Amino acid sequence: MKKLFYRLTALILTACLLLIPASALSVEQARQLLDQYHIEDLPEQAMQAQTMEELIAALNDPYTTYLSQEEYEKFVGGINDTQQVGIGVSVEIHEKGVLIASVLDNSPALEGGLVAGDVITAVNGTTITTVDEATALIAGPEGSTVRITVLRADGSTVDFDLVRRKFTVPSTVQYQLSADGNAGIIVCNSFGDATASHFNKALKEYAGKVNTWIVDLTSNPGGTSSSAQQTIGSFLGLVISFYFLDGSGKYSMQISSASSSVRPEEPVIILTSPYTASASELFAGAMRDNAGGIAIGQRTLGKGVAQIILDKTTHPDLFDGDGLKLTHYRFYSPTGASNDQIGIFPTLLISPKNAYAVSLLLSADKPAHPSGHLKLTLCGHDFYINIASATGSEYRPAFVELLEALPPSAQLFQHMGDGLWTKTTPERAALSMGLSEFSPRTFTDLEGYAEKDLINTLAAFGLVGGYGDGTFHPDDSISRAEFCAMLGNLLDLYTPGVTQSSFDDVSPEAWYSGVVHAMHQLGYLGGYGDGTFRPEQTITQEEMVSILAKIAPKLNMHIYDFSRHSPGSTELEPFSYYSQWAQRSAWILSACNVDLTLIAPQYPANRAQAASMMYQLLSNCGLFWQ
Repeated sequence: MKKLFYRLTALILTACLLLIPASALSVEQARQLLDQYHIEDLPEQAMQAQTMEELIAALNDPYTTYLSQEEYEKFVGGINDTQQVGIGVSVEIHEKGVLIASVLDNSPALEGGLVAGDVITAVNGTTITTVDEATALIAGPEGSTVRITVLRADGSTVDFDLVRRKFTVPSTVQYQLSADGNAGIIVCNSFGDATASHFNKALKEYAGKVNTWIVDLTSNPGGTSSSAQQTIGSFLGLVISFYFLDGSGKYSMQISSASSSVRPEEPVIILTSPYTASASELFAGAMRDNAGGIAIGQRTLGKGVAQIILDKTTHPDLFDGDGLKLTHYRFYSPTGASNDQIGIFPTLLISPKNAYAVSLLLSADKPAHPSGHLKLTLCGHDFYINIASATGSEYRPAFVELLEALPPSAQLFQHMGDGLWTKTTPERAALSMGLSEFSPRTFTDLEGYAEKDLINTLAAFGLVGGYGDGTFHPDDSISRAEFCAMLGNLLDLYTPGVTQSSFDDVSPEAWYSGVVHAMHQLGYLGGYGDGTFRPEQTITQEEMVSILAKIAPKLNMHIYDFSRHSPGSTELEPFSYYSQWAQRSAWILSACNVDLTLIAPQYPANRAQAASMMYQLLSNCGLFWQ
């Protein structure tokens, strides 16, 4: 059935692996809705399914699921602010009771005079020692009174009589200043109805008071696209936020809303992790493409599709409190880049234990004199590092990893005694500060190679590996299996052990079997007519071009559109020296501005060529922060 363009707010959430109970929606009704709205045509197994479980399973789509009334309510509540009854504080364990970590707006605690940093020692006269005790004693019916005894920072003990009432718990955003006051920290747990308003409040409250904004998306699984649009607008104003592509092949351009009266001029540092997904990736992609800041952390989840919810609002005749969440769109960043499977690369690849500390190091004041500081320019933004703080025991491990993570595009400056900033390298800076534990991610055998910076950039992001002695061996040939393994790492492919091989000569026990199988299943590579893959055979340059050309449309919507057309003989003429089966691939890769001028198609490829072409493809498709 022809797909319909359906204007609903897209939900961009990670997979919800839910048990599917008996449904109010019938299997046939669900099948018709899926046939109408799902981005992919229904497979034959779905058309034959007899139960809701069989129908959903047949789609092979982890993001499409049926929601019972209870699950639907929990799902919606998980991305929006909720109301609770109490006094409105968040607490954590403390040696003398429980520490008030934050006091919520419009709460009895705030109005009564409690502040973050107070330590609750007793509730209604009962001494407390654990968070569970405090939570149980503070809870009570609306309108009732509770006495809170707190130990203040000055050592005094004060009693507060507070009347319990309803208050709003922001499930989406919490914000505060860093301890030194240099950064405005916004922890965003999801993109819900009130997210943008929370962001705007933080931006207004700390306007002109901070050096950077740290937006923590490390555990944010997503939310709604409209919320992401509004939040993007809070930082960037009116810009293209992202694009949607529906099942009928129709694009829709999504524009941010300038919902904030205060647009910060300070750079944004986004903290990312493998749990950063969906709407969070939309936000990060828009900030990347519009030079809004940098990202620190790990590669994001890589969910490049968006869902809509069909429920009583959209189909009152079919639903009664339940819902059907289904994949309806693919999405792309403002420059057309996709994060599907591959995720969003951070600007600086930093371990989870050090990412937050690195963001604080980069939030230092701009010094009046360069002495005692480093200056770091990333993606057009200047950051300053206080050397005394960075090399102290608290921040030293994070500082060392920061220097190790700098890609060749980063510009590092140090004061050399002349009162001016002098350009330096991470290696020289580490040596001058006695950081003996510094271990560069760059390779030692690339001097004189045109591909040096490209290869070292991939190394900074952990996308290519070398040998134990710090070398890359750029001139070594690369086998078909090795090239697949390199691409598997690049694409973040899940490569579990396989029990049945895709090719006659690829044993399930082989170290490369998982990635070869995954890439074959995705249509990125094929074998030979005799059913073999020849994994140990050196890959030719045109074979490498062919595989990369199959991957390219997945990475960018403009290349996707380009690849859907068939070239004429005139367009293929510049690639006539390729084998006929590889000419179209060369045409596609050339459209990605990958340099093919030095390619000798039938000759063996080497490691430098492989890494260089991979870098060019990723960079030209808009996947790196520039």
